Amino acid sequence: MNHRNLPYAGVMLLIASLMGGCQLVAWVVAVFQPPQKVNAVYEPPQGKRYLVFVDDRQPVPYEPIKFELADLVSKGLVEHGIARSTVPYELVQDLSMTPGFQSMPISEVGRRLGAEVVLYVQIDKLIMKDNPMSPLWQGRFETSVWVVDAEASPIDARLWPKDRPRGIGHPVPPVELKPQENPSATYGQEVASKLAQGMSTNILRLFHKHEVSPDEGREKELEYIAD
Repeated sequence: MNHRNLPYAGVMLLIASLMGGCQLVAWVVAVFQPPQKVNAVYEPPQGKRYLVFVDDRQPVPYEPIKFELADLVSKGLVEHGIARSTVPYELVQDLSMTPGFQSMPISEVGRRLGAEVVLYVQIDKLIMKDNPMSPLWQGRFETSVWVVDAEASPIDARLWPKDRPRGIGHPVPPVELKPQENPSATYGQEVASKLAQGMSTNILRLFHKHEVSPDEGREKELEYIAD
């Protein structure tokens, strides 16, 4: 053994002795395995004015999450150099007061609001808690997305994904929070904010190259195991 490595080895053994099994596995992976580079699932048109249109099939338990998610994704599209600019989500709400809005094609919604491309985000499931009377919050957020050319005719407007039936988008990895007890009704705002932040990250990662730490997939699992 190289004696110059003894101090380092001693530190590693000390850290290992202070950790539990699951935590040790995650730590070893994080230290000795470099982050993985992941390509975009789809590269959307760049340099365009985007509308992030967050919609739902059924009324959601916390309406402001749509505004927060749209705002986070809009900012991310600009930060990652995908969008030149974005349309404020508030304009979608204004347009929704127009007669016939519910049957309006997504491309027309974007065109009326001055967008060139629409990133349509459909909320498939939003759960804040299983029992409204319980203090246990169990946040889970599921969405699907598709990209639409706002300047094309409705029949040819979908840019991605093209291999799915009408009304069905690309599923986004869900966001699920560790169950947390809190008797305050206002805690729901914090839960919704965490869900929106996690979902915005998952959505944006579909459209740009990024790095993923090897233990990232295990962190959520370990969150329930190691304490």
